[in-house]
Amino acid sequence: MAPPLERLPAEYRALFRHTATYPEFHRFMRQEATTDSPRLHWVAENLLTPLIDRLLPKIKAAQAEGLLPPVEPILFHYMMVSLTAGLSEFGPEMRATCGLSVNRPEVAHAYWSLVERTISGALSGTTAMGSRKRKQE
Repeated sequence: MAPPLERLPAEYRALFRHTATYPEFHRFMRQEATTDSPRLHWVAENLLTPLIDRLLPKIKAAQAEGLLPPVEPILFHYMMVSLTAGLSEFGPEMRATCGLSVNRPEVAHAYWSLVERTISGALSGTTAMGSRKRKQE
């Protein structure tokens, strides 16, 4: 059996690639969530719940080994979902405020690299900039 953290990054990277390639999916999900529509329930039952059912045991296993923070696993999952959807969520705003086109492959690559460095730094006790975090006294 693969170590708990072996598949999680790949799963969230795939989700990121999907939302970066099809930003309308995330926008659709946000729109449907505001109205609690039947479409939201269909997507939740047919797409989201199977994904969650696959990821939560991996998150729990990584937590049991001290590799992820000891929080409710669904909170960690939705934090990662939020990060994966960042470009699709804020792409139009980034284009309007600073002219950044999030559709460019190098922008998507830079964004996901930042996510991975930030998450791995938080888990290893370093910041995304590589310096050690100070212990709270």
